[in-house]
Amino acid sequence: MNVTDKVKEMISYITDRDMSGVTGDTLLYEELGLNSFEMIRLIYETENEFDTEIDKDIYSGFRTISDITGWLEKEGAGI
Repeated sequence: MNVTDKVKEMISYITDRDMSGVTGDTLLYEELGLNSFEMIRLIYETENEFDTEIDKDIYSGFRTISDITGWLEKEGAGI
């Protein structure tokens, strides 16, 4: 499973939403409707899954799935 698929799986688990048709460019808040609590849970799950820590200054800039996966790949976090 690639990084994007894993992040989508975590979002599906947290939000109980179907992720078919969701791409890396899908907006977390506007299109998927994540609220602040769900976003914190996503960051927590991401940190645990990829054995990393994501600073608030970093994750506050995440707007799309690709923002998250791009950061993980750049940092080499658990990949």
